[in-house]
Amino acid sequence: MPIIPPAVAAPFVARPRLPLNRRVAVVGDSRSANNLSMALPSITRRVAGWQTWLGILSGARCEFVPGYNFATAGYRTDQVLPYAQAAAATDASIVIVFAGTNDRSGGYGWDWTLSYLSQIRDCLLAAGKIVVFVAETPRGGSSGSRLSGQQLAWHLRTHQWLLDQDRAFADVYTADPWPALALVGSASGDCIDAYFQDSIHPNPEGGFRIAQALQPIIERLLPLPSFLSTSNADAWSTDNPGGNPVSNPTMSGTSGAKVGTATGTVATALQAGGSTGAAPVFDIYTDPNDGTPWQRLTLGGTPSVSTPAANAVWSIPAANVSNGDVLQGAIEIAVDTPLANAVSIEVTVAATVAGTFVAGKECSTSGVAADRVPAKTFSGVFRTPKLVIPANGAITSPSFYISVGLVNGAAASGVVRFRRPTVRKVSA
Repeated sequence: MPIIPPAVAAPFVARPRLPLNRRVAVVGDSRSANNLSMALPSITRRVAGWQTWLGILSGARCEFVPGYNFATAGYRTDQVLPYAQAAAATDASIVIVFAGTNDRSGGYGWDWTLSYLSQIRDCLLAAGKIVVFVAETPRGGSSGSRLSGQQLAWHLRTHQWLLDQDRAFADVYTADPWPALALVGSASGDCIDAYFQDSIHPNPEGGFRIAQALQPIIERLLPLPSFLSTSNADAWSTDNPGGNPVSNPTMSGTSGAKVGTATGTVATALQAGGSTGAAPVFDIYTDPNDGTPWQRLTLGGTPSVSTPAANAVWSIPAANVSNGDVLQGAIEIAVDTPLANAVSIEVTVAATVAGTFVAGKECSTSGVAADRVPAKTFSGVFRTPKLVIPANGAITSPSFYISVGLVNGAAASGVVRFRRPTVRKVSA
């Protein structure tokens, strides 16, 4: 008679994950909740959000669907769990989990936190999702919010547990932004004040650094998309409905227009502008690596109007846009010299429908000093949220544009270049 070995209980077995798409859901607390503002059909993605910067720095590999952000301010991990179950029910292939700090604020122990984080992980894996944790970040500084000795120890214990998940499950990854956000030498786990709004919530610089920690994971999981136009032949028509209605995405020629205070050389089909007092200079830069042209913008002058900007606008023929279309725009941007006295690099796809302006905006800002584009060099792809053109009403002035917002009364400087402006009609 054969010997039957004793049963060994498997703690968890995930079914094979679903085929990858680019859609990402988010669950967690206020550190992830405030990335979007919506007044439908207009949608704005904010400069402070780490989701915004992860999309940009990864080359638009991932798509943060507005309805898939289940993060809620003030929530503990037990309160996050039902929203993880909601994320599990979406068609997103990847779910990013950033939660736990409110357990510390509420005085709950590390075992409480790990119990619920384990349940969040398991329900997502059971749904075939790839789970990406953001390990806990430092907190506390000049704005307060420091943790007590015991709570700090529990915070760090949670941080280490999250790091360990990366090695425990095939479809679980962990990003660790702690080293980029922590005040070196602090014995109380303080953050670097300059990267946070209030010692807990990241500002644009902090969001940028969280995105940098997540970037290698997303680049490992997802290939670059083929969204951007690389040929002027890629034009929209009824025979090519996936084409680009923006003319001259290759930045060929130099017959573009200049308005306001803009000077220099402007690529064909582009209109460059500048506000009173600003002195933006445009020129064509040839990439030494692949020989393709970029439109380059060198900021200068001292703006003297309330909402100054230097901008680049591509008009889209109204006949090429129909009611009910879903438009999404993208463009490759590189900041070669950090921007000084600039509040934003905002990329927008827009139209006026029945007299109402509607827009999808990427990397927008409130303009206050704590909500401005980081003063650093970087490159990536800015891709707007999807804009659903209303089903009724005359469509006028559809356009795609970049606006570099400036500070009124302050000398502006910095160098930005861009290429491959692209708008696509996509599915909702």
